[in-house]
Amino acid sequence: MLAVVNGPVTMWRLTEQYLPKMPELKDYKYEYEAKDVNFDTYKYADKVREKQRMKKLAEEKAKRVKALDGAPPTSAKQKKATHGAWSEKTEAKERKEERRAKKERKREFLRNEKRKAEGKGGGEDEGDRDEEDEWTELQREERLAKKVRTRRMGKEEFEREIEVGSGDDGSDF
Repeated sequence: MLAVVNGPVTMWRLTEQYLPKMPELKDYKYEYEAKDVNFDTYKYADKVREKQRMKKLAEEKAKRVKALDGAPPTSAKQKKATHGAWSEKTEAKERKEERRAKKERKREFLRNEKRKAEGKGGGEDEGDRDEEDEWTELQREERLAKKVRTRRMGKEEFEREIEVGSGDDGSDF
């Protein structure tokens, strides 16, 4: 069993958690040796595909040589890599400052909104009152509907209460 398990474990670098809990495997130490494989030595059987592969390899090699010739880094990622570990701290500081600035802008906005609301007499306008009235009317209708469901009120009485409570005179305006 151990010889059968050892191959896949070292090949796929599986950990002990994937193996069954057995006393035989309890103290077994898994060894892994990374093999250095050169994929450049493998070739396509198809000549056309092999030429394409060789062309691509030559381009990649030229890019690597150009990068190693001391050319300045072009991408932002390469520039960050040259700066070192402290750049991560500066980035963290910048993010922190951005969060603080955003929070301060939000506080200022809320202060201004509060001042505007106080300046207009508490901030309530006609639209807010209409919504409140609609909400209380809806709650009242729900209570009446519940009374009908529990048979504490008849349907005719429910209809009369709805008409009286809504204040409609039958017109749409």
